[in-house]
Amino acid sequence: MLYLVLFLFAGIPLAAAVFFFVSLVRYCAARKMERCEPGSVGPEGLKQRKTLLIVSAVIAGVLAAVVIAIVVLFSLAIAYM
Repeated sequence: MLYLVLFLFAGIPLAAAVFFFVSLVRYCAARKMERCEPGSVGPEGLKQRKTLLIVSAVIAGVLAAVVIAIVVLFSLAIAYM
């Protein structure tokens, strides 16, 4: 049971942060390669990387909102005890 809780509260946000960082680096690197050597990545490669970046940003934003909501709920619960 403890491993499940650790996975839910540490593993999933960590995996989402790594996914966002990797997507950001891949997109920025593709843009730089495309500027230096036009046609090296192609429009489909840029489109795919941009889509993955948007998806990872939405996932990271939702997780950040959930974490903020949990902190606010805990602080309100403690304040009104």
